[in-house]
Amino acid sequence: MPRGKTTKSQKTKKTIEPKKNADDSAAVPAPSRGTRSGLRSGPLTDSAQLPRDNPESIIRDGRKSRKVTKAEAEVAPASVRSGTRTSSPIEHPHDVIYKSIETAFAGTDHHSPYAASEDFAGEVQSSSSSDIDPILAFNRNWGYLPPLDPEAVAVIEEVIANPDMAEATARRIGPEKSEFLEGLQFRNVLKLESKSGDARTDQIKRRPLENLTPETDEEREIHGKLWTFDQIKCNAGSNEALFQRTTMMSLIARHWLIYSSNADKKSCLDFSVEEPWTCPPMPTRAYRMRAQYLTMPKPDLAICFNRNVLWPSYLWYSTPRATKRLVCFENLSGAGDVRAFHFLTIEGKKNQVSTEDPTGHHQSLNNASQALHNMYEIFRDAGPQHEEIFFEKVRFFSIVTSTAGLTIRIHRATRDAVDESDVGEPDAGRIIPEYPLRFLHSEYCRIGQAELNRGTVLSTFERLLIGYGVNELFGLIRNAAVDLIAKLAQDSDLAEARTKEDFYRYGQTMITPKSRNWTVSMTPTQHPRNNASLDMLRSEMVTPNPDQASPMLAS
Repeated sequence: MPRGKTTKSQKTKKTIEPKKNADDSAAVPAPSRGTRSGLRSGPLTDSAQLPRDNPESIIRDGRKSRKVTKAEAEVAPASVRSGTRTSSPIEHPHDVIYKSIETAFAGTDHHSPYAASEDFAGEVQSSSSSDIDPILAFNRNWGYLPPLDPEAVAVIEEVIANPDMAEATARRIGPEKSEFLEGLQFRNVLKLESKSGDARTDQIKRRPLENLTPETDEEREIHGKLWTFDQIKCNAGSNEALFQRTTMMSLIARHWLIYSSNADKKSCLDFSVEEPWTCPPMPTRAYRMRAQYLTMPKPDLAICFNRNVLWPSYLWYSTPRATKRLVCFENLSGAGDVRAFHFLTIEGKKNQVSTEDPTGHHQSLNNASQALHNMYEIFRDAGPQHEEIFFEKVRFFSIVTSTAGLTIRIHRATRDAVDESDVGEPDAGRIIPEYPLRFLHSEYCRIGQAELNRGTVLSTFERLLIGYGVNELFGLIRNAAVDLIAKLAQDSDLAEARTKEDFYRYGQTMITPKSRNWTVSMTPTQHPRNNASLDMLRSEMVTPNPDQASPMLAS
């Protein structure tokens, strides 16, 4: 290139050099390039090397001009404040084009390669948007979403685990709907209480309280006062939220029965508040009838075991994923991974609502049947002796409470046909041949408003949480877990079958969103290998050919 001859890019650079003020001894340094753009490859770092018809080259030149203008304004603040008029910088020849391109890009997708520059982020804003929160504006410009709440995260995790669930979730029935009771009947959950009661009720009430250290005098005094003040406030008129956050939480005396470290086994208990259960739903006739499913349980307050204590790592790491989803009712990530086998739930209602509230009763039946189903699958998998123990000893407790008092019910599962004279409704038979369960309940105890004092309540919960939960149910589940993992370790085929997410679904998979048809699995009577084991049948979740499925189930 001949000496003294300047190129077009050099002229451009000279044009946008920052000017000096008379009072300044040094020129303001040119602003440095953005971090992200500075990391770009060589050909893109110098706008002079880009063709003049390249939009990015024009945008870069325009940004330089604007940065120089800002730098000059900072260099000469005195002249601005005194009202002295300063000369404006020479406008870049491409400024008009730059502004038009930038305006067009303001409403486009920021995944565009021209929007990747850090310099460009946030610059494309009109003067009218100056009052917008800069953080919100930044998130909006770059397509960021606000944080998800825990309930949304739980739903997303459930759908990720079973993508077909997304369609069916929108079709589910809530406990406030009149159809909810029919959905319970589809699952062999009996609405009316058993007149003959449950022999385990008296056994649990008389069971000696081991591993229980009494409250200290200081604890009794402090929490006694808190109980009294909460009752006064709630009785004066409370909504459901206020009652749930005060008196309901005091029912479980978590400072003593759950958090206390004075007894070795107390640390095995845990609790959760309004956490949705994401475990696989139990079998239902609604599947065959193409009816709506019930919503999964979401109890106001639930007592469970600490999974790290009940099912320790040496067992957990050898547990197949499908089995893990039965153990942890809520989810397999985050806090849900450390909560296992909920055995007591509480549904809190607003001021003076009867403890016979139908919605609370339906919620409790939903909670109990799903929890007992999960436990049954574990005990059944562990072996015949554990299955017998399940029917004989395993129970679930549900509580509906308000300022009017509380009602506690004891729930059990049976494989025998129910007596209509005892439960007030005829036996409906098995849901499917290989699933025998019916779910019954009876009243454990009732505490009216006049007896709703702290001493009476705590003596009741001592029996349920420590007497039954810690001293009995904990050991039953631990023994079943040990034998189950030993059984799977001896047979790799059994362990591999349980790696499938739908192993415990009995073939009742969800709607396929694309076809909007129900996916139907073979029942043992349809399966060509009638002498196959239950594990083999349940692990082959396949859709049969039209000629293999019954006409009623054909899609």
